[in-house]
Amino acid sequence: KNGSKRMAHTAIGDNNRVYTAGSGIGTDSSMIAANDRHNLHNLFAKPKANFTTSASSSPAATSKAGEGGMDDEYGEMTSDGSTYYHPEPYTLENGHILENAQVRYMTYGTLNEERDNVIVVCHALTGNASLHSWWGDLLGPNQAFDTSRYFIVCANILGSCYGSTSPSSPKPSSEKEIYGMDFPDISIQDTVRMQLLLLRDELQVQSIKCVIGGSFGGMQAVEYAAQAGSVDSEFAVNDKHDQAKPFVRTVLPIACGASHTAWQIAISEVQRQAIYADPKWNNGNPSPDDPPLAGLSVARQIGMVSYRTSMGYEKK
Repeated sequence: KNGSKRMAHTAIGDNNRVYTAGSGIGTDSSMIAANDRHNLHNLFAKPKANFTTSASSSPAATSKAGEGGMDDEYGEMTSDGSTYYHPEPYTLENGHILENAQVRYMTYGTLNEERDNVIVVCHALTGNASLHSWWGDLLGPNQAFDTSRYFIVCANILGSCYGSTSPSSPKPSSEKEIYGMDFPDISIQDTVRMQLLLLRDELQVQSIKCVIGGSFGGMQAVEYAAQAGSVDSEFAVNDKHDQAKPFVRTVLPIACGASHTAWQIAISEVQRQAIYADPKWNNGNPSPDDPPLAGLSVARQIGMVSYRTSMGYEKK
């Protein structure tokens, strides 16, 4: 079944990532997508789907801004969807183990008989699995994410508060005590591998036509290429001629790089420090009823400023 062209799977990562205890999602260097683990240039050179957008007939974002404000691109943020429960303890890239790992996901459209008309859409850092809520104008029959032709899958990331295992999840040893600061650091590799298992084992997908994502979602798309974009991958499949084929055929990363720059890492650390400086952070034990919103607000402002260059602001 493995095919003569497929190499034995080798663990990737090699302990070359840095983790910060208790951050819950890992430092920026731990979130570097794939770097040089595979030659991604050839993967990116593959033809991309020819999407055409028009007026949407699909559900779209429902939340609107107040007078004089900006539209809310996300709409209502919920943890709606189905849940993939990993059947055994899930070992993370840093060696920690999640006993009851789960991921929330949503699907749109119909899986074809060959089970290969699949498009995966990866959300940004603060997103959820409800693709219709934040990219609804692109979703539906004859839209970019054409539900009349494709089976669209959107999965929440590990560590998110929208249905997947996260710092707010109960500890395996207690139904009342949550992980909180004890939640292990999560890398993009951890999240994407869990999503790949969901696609292969839960949804029984044969192969993926394209993985698309922007920002943090773009980093996930790159990681999909690294983990499942070649016949050397453990996720590689055999076609009807018994030839080894990659599980992921193309990726379309948007607004992201292969790795974080030193400048990006510094900005993220300043954002964390803004939250730590809020007394309501309480050394990592904030009250759910009175969270450190002031520190979080400053951190978000820093993030928003960093999303454009100085020249970009001059043109606005």
